[in-house]
Amino acid sequence: MTYINDETLRMQYVDENKSIKEIAKYADVTYVAIYRRLIRLGLYSKKEPVKLTPLNIEIDKNNTNPSTIAFIKRLELKEIEIGEPVKEFIERKYWDEGLSPKQIGELLNLKTGTVTSWMNRLGVQFRNKSKSLKLYLNKNPTAHQHSTQTFNDESIREKSYEANRKLRQGKTVEEICGVEEGKRLRKLYSEQRTGDKNPIFGTKRPQHVCDALSKAHKGIPQDPEFKIRRLKKAYEKMNLSPNKLETRIINIIEKYSLPFKFVGDGSMILHGFSPDFVSVDGSMKIIEVFGDYWHGPDNPKLAYVRTEEGRKKVFSHLGYDLLVLWESEINNSTDEILKDKICTFIDLHS
Repeated sequence: MTYINDETLRMQYVDENKSIKEIAKYADVTYVAIYRRLIRLGLYSKKEPVKLTPLNIEIDKNNTNPSTIAFIKRLELKEIEIGEPVKEFIERKYWDEGLSPKQIGELLNLKTGTVTSWMNRLGVQFRNKSKSLKLYLNKNPTAHQHSTQTFNDESIREKSYEANRKLRQGKTVEEICGVEEGKRLRKLYSEQRTGDKNPIFGTKRPQHVCDALSKAHKGIPQDPEFKIRRLKKAYEKMNLSPNKLETRIINIIEKYSLPFKFVGDGSMILHGFSPDFVSVDGSMKIIEVFGDYWHGPDNPKLAYVRTEEGRKKVFSHLGYDLLVLWESEINNSTDEILKDKICTFIDLHS
């Protein structure tokens, strides 16, 4: 790669009248990198059409990067499937027929993000915002009127802003919209992601992609402390809060002053797991709340470490005793019965 400073770039583009493609080739960078620098410097001429440099397949075939190898193989398989180069197919559908990346993805059996990524790597030029908007309004003539009315309604804008602000603070939908509206929205979100409506429904990565990812991930640090830091960051971003079953156990603990506290929000990580409750009297005891389906035999993807027996072995190895309270047990028992079971667990392992 040859670095070109702003003055040299200005000289080559303005004085020497070189094209963006020629400058990009000289600097060994992509077309779009030079294109963006010219825009920033105020030198780009609208007379020169924007055209991204296509991916050089021959060069990439010699690339040992696992992700590049996987991309090339997947590209070749897709070309065999459709009977023509993928780039030509996408350009025809995108520019000549006016299809969106999502619609092209449906034709190629790919996700929208994958199509967009391929367009970038293959150098397919994207429509600018103005052209995309015109195309959308031609297909949806009432959209502009509806969006304008919505945008001009100050109360709607204020309500949307306030809802987003509260969501960022970790509040639930019910706390923001009310119980009834919250239930309706949760049901709507669930229906949009259930079965074949889920964007990952029925998808399976090709074996060569799995092999390439496996090879790439072997270099990731296996340090236990690194894993714990990564899990804690993940839990923090999830804004976890107690579910109905856990909330009931919290109420029982507070009602009868039992020596446990809730840590199911990711504040405590043990061997990659986030237990629900842990003792606060130094006795090293854990209480887990298990859903009947997710931790039961009806779940076809149930791993051994997520069963009651498997989880007890994991925590026992770390020096903890475990009590599992099942969903059906909590729903069908009184507070007094659950309190007695927890007290028995405390006395038994004291």
